[in-house]
Amino acid sequence: MSSRVTLGAVSLVVALAAVGCSGFVPRAEHDREIEALKAYTEQLEKANSDLQKMKVAYKELLADYKISQAEQELYDQLAKDLATLLKGMKVDGSDVAYNAQEGKWTFGADLLFSSGSDDLSTKGLETLKKFAETYRAQGFRFRVVGHTDKDPIVRAGTTKDNPTKMNLELGMNRSVAVAFALAKNGIAEKRMMLESQGNNSPVAPNDSRSDNKKRNRRVEIFLLPDGTFNAKTPGK
Repeated sequence: MSSRVTLGAVSLVVALAAVGCSGFVPRAEHDREIEALKAYTEQLEKANSDLQKMKVAYKELLADYKISQAEQELYDQLAKDLATLLKGMKVDGSDVAYNAQEGKWTFGADLLFSSGSDDLSTKGLETLKKFAETYRAQGFRFRVVGHTDKDPIVRAGTTKDNPTKMNLELGMNRSVAVAFALAKNGIAEKRMMLESQGNNSPVAPNDSRSDNKKRNRRVEIFLLPDGTFNAKTPGK
């Protein structure tokens, strides 16, 4: 009887020990799990920090987009206003065109000037007056760029004003003439910068075809946000 009790007690102890062992986690494995949880927590915290930065950046981008959109709407509305003014002068898209993506007005040189000349025509003067009326109260600066076809300068009247006989000089003289007309109509000199490309930046094949030469003879006026270039002249 005693041996049976003893054997039963031993069996119970073994059984309990077996049950206890099934829920035991070794120390090394426990430490690994803790470290894994710490690493995962750090990943979550970093991801959350990155999301917060993205949220701030998105808000800034959205604000910039709204400002740019408002500026673009102003550009477009002013362009429509000028187009309406010019419509009464029978000026069409082949004479004057606006590129909204570049903020650029293109004026055909044949509209603004007599052939081979840097003297503004009556229609050219009136066109530039309308341009100045539209933009002089706005906070823009203006980059005026003169372009020519590739024909050599040979006319006596043209060579008199262009002693170098270079199309670069003719393009610059036309830029100056345009700027002077704008200044007379209320756009301050300090708001303008002038440039000539001569026949170096054609928009049509630079050949002898009359329609291509007409397209290449042009003056471009880029609308620039205030502060785009330094208007201060050295020494002044």
